Amino acid sequence: MGSYWTQTETYESLKIYIDMDEDGLKESIVRMLGGASCKIDIGTFQNDMTNMERKDDVLTLLVHLGYLTYHSYDKTVSIPNEEVKQEFVRAVMAGKHKEIAKLIRHSEKLFEETLNMNVRSVSNDF
Repeated sequence: MGSYWTQTETYESLKIYIDMDEDGLKESIVRMLGGASCKIDIGTFQNDMTNMERKDDVLTLLVHLGYLTYHSYDKTVSIPNEEVKQEFVRAVMAGKHKEIAKLIRHSEKLFEETLNMNVRSVSNDF
């Protein structure tokens, strides 16, 4: 039962923050879903979950909640593993950002076509 409540809470929290799309948050999440890291200024975070004014505030909170990994050597964040990545994907698919959901579906189809060595389908995408 504990696992169910944790998963539900995780999903709902992610959905709320992704839907905010403050200061380029949407673009940063799409980049991280693709495996990239994103620059972040953790100094702006006020340790307050109710006053999220900037993208960096939301990303820093997601680090504190364990959804993102902070890399101190280059001051970036990234999605730490496949399980958390899938939580982001589910939150995006259920949220307000239909264009991100479409991009994720397209990316998955392109990856599948690449694995199947369907040159025609992959080349038509570019």
